Amino acid sequence: MSFKHAFSLIELMVACSIVAIVLVSVIGIFGFAVRQWNYQIGTSTAMEEANLAADMMSKEISTGVQWTSNTLVLPANTDSAGNYVPASANGSKVVYASGTEVEYYLSNSTGTATSGTDLWRMATNSFSLWKSDTVWSCLPGGVNSGPKFPNVTGLSILQGASANNITLSVTVSFPENGQLYAHTATRNVYLSNHN
Repeated sequence: MSFKHAFSLIELMVACSIVAIVLVSVIGIFGFAVRQWNYQIGTSTAMEEANLAADMMSKEISTGVQWTSNTLVLPANTDSAGNYVPASANGSKVVYASGTEVEYYLSNSTGTATSGTDLWRMATNSFSLWKSDTVWSCLPGGVNSGPKFPNVTGLSILQGASANNITLSVTVSFPENGQLYAHTATRNVYLSNHN
């Protein structure tokens, strides 16, 4: 008579318990990796959008003649290459003529509301009327294409200790898998054409 060797019930239960412990550990590690991935995606997207907006604004602000109560005044005269040309030079002081006025604000996707999370720019036209700038504020194709800078939850532009120093802060909050990730980009800008 020959006996076949088989697993006992206890051996089978111990093996299943070990497999279950290993599987729970692997699933926990995978869940942690997914959460970290989502965190990195949300944080990096918020950081990228905030930095892009702050860089684009600070580039324009740095060319300004003056900053007064949320309004940037750009020089009026440019040469054929787009460089600003002084109106006059009195001794050692270069003076720029005031030109287009610019404001940055948060609005909805149309640019007409007084609140929202889309960053907009408006400027005066040749008739000194304020008009929303869809070329600066929207993706190519205009308002129907969507905002260039969505999810902006904070915008602060303050004059520094001197009239030609501006501190710019842009906060972007980006939703990713039910979590909200925020980043604030801050720039200290010098008005290079300040009168």
